[in-house]
Amino acid sequence: MDNDGDLDIIINNANDQAFIHKNLARENGSGNSVSIKLIGPEKNIDAIGAKIEVIIPNHFIQTIIVNPYKGYLSTHDLKQVIGLDTFNVCDIQITWPDGKTEYLNHAISNKLYQFNYKNAILKDRPIKTIKTLFEDISVESNLKAVYQDNPYIDYRLEPLLPFQLSKMGPCISRADLNGDGLEDIVLGGAVGFATSIYFQNKRQFRLFCTSCF
Repeated sequence: MDNDGDLDIIINNANDQAFIHKNLARENGSGNSVSIKLIGPEKNIDAIGAKIEVIIPNHFIQTIIVNPYKGYLSTHDLKQVIGLDTFNVCDIQITWPDGKTEYLNHAISNKLYQFNYKNAILKDRPIKTIKTLFEDISVESNLKAVYQDNPYIDYRLEPLLPFQLSKMGPCISRADLNGDGLEDIVLGGAVGFATSIYFQNKRQFRLFCTSCF
């Protein structure tokens, strides 16, 4: 609030005066900071969603996603203040929401730096192959299960329900039903529709029985 490089606090009170708490970090020599102000494009002048990364000499990285609007009828300053501990320099990287970036190396502490979207550049990024925990085998599995529901409106019976319980989908269970060491699927049916059993053959499923229910 006083532009001395540390964050002060204003507390709004219902039916009473607001409280102002001054931060004494600068007066006590507790450390340094850097201030950053972003000017976004025409339709996002406040740079909402931009990512700010500040790297200090010990390789510690602080990251801020610009979103000053917090709470009810309250907001933070659009200027971002980031502490640097006792370090006097840092590197700054700005990543705009559309992927464009800006860099500033060896920024001096206790100063305000302004970044404008029009100066950002878009760099080609190599596509990284990420190992996932799951694999989509929808086509390979040949599991052509289509759940059919009977038309029913829960609110006619209980109008105070927050949502319709009958629209939460079918019950589904898995077990080795035929003893071949592979898990099979039991898909429950709604009122008036039969339950279905699908046997697994390695990575594929085949419909076994509906008439037995």
